[in-house]
Amino acid sequence: SGKISSCLEKCNQYSPAETTSVAWQSRIEKPIDNSFFANIQLGIPWELMASLLLCAFFIRDYYTTHCDWTWDGWWYYSKPLFVPTTTAYPLWRAFLPDIFPVPSQ
Repeated sequence: SGKISSCLEKCNQYSPAETTSVAWQSRIEKPIDNSFFANIQLGIPWELMASLLLCAFFIRDYYTTHCDWTWDGWWYYSKPLFVPTTTAYPLWRAFLPDIFPVPSQ
């Protein structure tokens, strides 16, 4: 139809900015680092590594604060627990137990 041919004629008049093939190749072709460490970096999901590191940190923190180490079994055992003197447990004791400790026997 006439409308399509007029649109095509208008498109033929449009020419994008010409670039040389050298400039185009320099943008596309980048030097590849094929070393061992570069391949490791590409193969490891860093979000997974960060979550594993955080998990290990918090597990270690839990065991160092709530358990004692024994050299006999090469493992941690629970510290002695004490019964609280009250059943009232305000919200600030839940979020700040070091500042507002629960009274115990």
